[in-house]
Amino acid sequence: MLRLDIIAFAAGADALRSPSCARHFGDIQNFRDRMADAADFFENLPLDSSSSAPACAAVKKYRDLAFQGTILLFYMKGEIQKLDRLLDDDQRSAFASSCDSLHQTILLLSHSENEADAPRLQGCLQDVYDALAGQAHKLGACGAPIQYIADEIGKMRGSL
Repeated sequence: MLRLDIIAFAAGADALRSPSCARHFGDIQNFRDRMADAADFFENLPLDSSSSAPACAAVKKYRDLAFQGTILLFYMKGEIQKLDRLLDDDQRSAFASSCDSLHQTILLLSHSENEADAPRLQGCLQDVYDALAGQAHKLGACGAPIQYIADEIGKMRGSL
């Protein structure tokens, strides 16, 4: 699912750059959604009764989200670099802060081991989302890729 999320994200970003090609990418998201339904089915099957199974599932979930966050950070830095000529110093500083915040959140995700960490992680991801969405709004149409990345970060928050 993580690989499909990355592929769907990349297709969405490309569709923003080339709206005329967006129809070609629609099937990727549909396939990803169908696979998510199948994954949900299997995830909701009764677990092994051992006490370590839920802890292992939480660790895997957090590691997967950390990996996904790393991909989003990579894309975010690329989009910021593309926008550089349009940014003033305050915007550059705000984006640098958002990159740092997402990086710190990725580190927290990669070291989290139980569901008790979820509220803190959700708050961190919400802060990054809010900052990016605000910057995307200020950039208008040029901020669409940043908003897209912010929305993906919001989805990460929702999956905790």
